[in-house]
Amino acid sequence: MVDASEYAGPVRIVLLMVIAFVIAIVNQVRAKVKIIKEYRARKEIFVRWANADSRMVTADRVVGNLVEWGFVFWPLFIANVFLFGPEGTHILAGYVYAVARFLYVVAGCSRTFPNHGNLLGSVIVLFTAPAYLALGALAWSLGSLAL
Repeated sequence: MVDASEYAGPVRIVLLMVIAFVIAIVNQVRAKVKIIKEYRARKEIFVRWANADSRMVTADRVVGNLVEWGFVFWPLFIANVFLFGPEGTHILAGYVYAVARFLYVVAGCSRTFPNHGNLLGSVIVLFTAPAYLALGALAWSLGSLAL
């Protein structure tokens, strides 16, 4: 029988990714509600896909980016855990990805209601690079099996 405590690392990574996604979705809804209220107060109609409100665009992009790259991360991560076990450099890569994505979400949510100019845009890029490097590491470890 497998000792479930051996999988604490992968479980933490999964939970952090779920929390990041939920925060992003809540932020997306929060942005939409706030923007709709502002438009109603001005007696205007907010059309999500026709109006270029930067707060809504940012909230949508944060969610979209998580979903888009999730289709890359999840198969790579799960395959690594399945093939190499619950410990190893692939778990470190999983942590790097999950923490970077979590911080990306926090920065993106902060930018949805900005008071900081373009600084957070730079921070978002800063959190994106380690995530993509982690994906590369996960892909590399699987690729090493094929070579």
